[in-house]
Amino acid sequence: MSVMPNWQTVDRLIAATTQAGGKIPASVADVVKVRDAVKAWDAPDPTDLAGIISRGEMTAENAHQVMADALIQPNRTPADITSTSLHQLARRAFSLVTADADKLVRTLQPAHHAAAEKMAKAAEVVDAGTSAEQALQHPEGPAAWQALAEARRVLDAVDVVVDLLVGDFEVLGQREPWMHRMNLRHSLMYCATADNYPAALRVLTLANGSGGPRGGRWHHAPGSLALQLPSAAAALLDEIRQAHLEREAADYARTHGVVKTG
Repeated sequence: MSVMPNWQTVDRLIAATTQAGGKIPASVADVVKVRDAVKAWDAPDPTDLAGIISRGEMTAENAHQVMADALIQPNRTPADITSTSLHQLARRAFSLVTADADKLVRTLQPAHHAAAEKMAKAAEVVDAGTSAEQALQHPEGPAAWQALAEARRVLDAVDVVVDLLVGDFEVLGQREPWMHRMNLRHSLMYCATADNYPAALRVLTLANGSGGPRGGRWHHAPGSLALQLPSAAAALLDEIRQAHLEREAADYARTHGVVKTG
């Protein structure tokens, strides 16, 4: 994994999923509860030798026993124990996000589908090149203009989750050397078949800042991109990978020939 498991990224995913109207899988939510309990731990006074002496608890009467006890005690502090717990819990959370990614994305699909349909309908009235002034001149323009903004907010919010899942949690695996197209894995999260890839790639490589189309990058292909489960995107990625390997083998055979044995 190229990203070290950490709670900041997990918290970003939780916030983004909630913002997009989705729900974090129960398995991940349970680990978050454990994390919160660990952070709230009110550690007792340390029983290490230095702590006992610094608090004045070693006396002439108990000195031999305190030192004997210190021989069999692990050299751990509350801060060390807390840090180790949080690190291992973050690793656990990352693995569970990957394992239950389909469950997470499934909670986002209804909102994404509705927003995509809303944008497609509004785009029939206000296309990507229409200005606000031009939209106001159309009887249905003001309503469509508003609908585009509402749909874009949802589609953008969902895409933040997709970007985290693909980029940080690597639910489709790590980027491989042959993936010279940087947005391949990200794009496949919106592709039902390989035929959808050109449209998805074009949309995701467009600028999405202010000053562009009312519907942002999604306005250029309204309603054409459907959010896929990570497992489906992974299967499609496997198909594309296999096709790539076969092309590479055919190209090599054509330029270098085939070595025959026997």
